[in-house]
Amino acid sequence: MKSIHIAEGKRTRVLNLVFDSIPRQIRFTAETGDRPVSGRVEVAGSRWLLRKAPETQALQAENVCAKGFWDSLYAIWITPDHDTTITFASAQFHLKYLLLALAAVVAAALAAAGVMAIIRAAQG
Repeated sequence: MKSIHIAEGKRTRVLNLVFDSIPRQIRFTAETGDRPVSGRVEVAGSRWLLRKAPETQALQAENVCAKGFWDSLYAIWITPDHDTTITFASAQFHLKYLLLALAAVVAAALAAAGVMAIIRAAQG
């Protein structure tokens, strides 16, 4: 898990995805010790290369930001009201398995095409 410490009132980019079109739910937690969690989360994205208006939501202990298929440029900025530690759930962990499954499907398709070519060569 990735953790980032942000000082009180400092606007900080905590995530920056460039040319990534994989839809996902980005989950992170905010901890302030004994103080209440508060602040602002800004989500800036684009539809391919055309900017869209940033979305703003309140910083909470548990946060979820949805990234769509067309969000090719995507960033999350956080401005906490108190010193805060942001911890991201491991989104890359799930992406790794998705890519491994895709590679397995491609390998199986190539193997099937090779077997079919050998069968055709043997028949004719």
